[in-house]
Amino acid sequence: MLVACSQSPQDKQGDAITTTQSWIATARMTGEAWQQGKLPDAYTEQTLIKSQQKIVQQNRSKVIPSPLSEQLQQTLRQMIADVQQHRRNTIASSLEKLSNEQHQLESLAKNRGVQR
Repeated sequence: MLVACSQSPQDKQGDAITTTQSWIATARMTGEAWQQGKLPDAYTEQTLIKSQQKIVQQNRSKVIPSPLSEQLQQTLRQMIADVQQHRRNTIASSLEKLSNEQHQLESLAKNRGVQR
């Protein structure tokens, strides 16, 4: 006999938050490596776009509060623009914002009891 397994709403929220945290970390590490001249523009742009798409996809269930979600999207758009316009010196402010947003998401995860 097969028993259907389904996740609880809390587990689904936890998965969405954890996956979003992972994509933020990917975007951050990619941006930092690009800033240091260690990654090509095309790869960096593709990775940032993919990160942005995956974060939007994860938040379709509105797990992340709208202000934070909007901040993340704006920061990633700015990082993509910095790469497209070859502005290695200005991506630092976006990386700092992304770091702050990552910390906000970590606080949200702790408040909701999400284990990473």
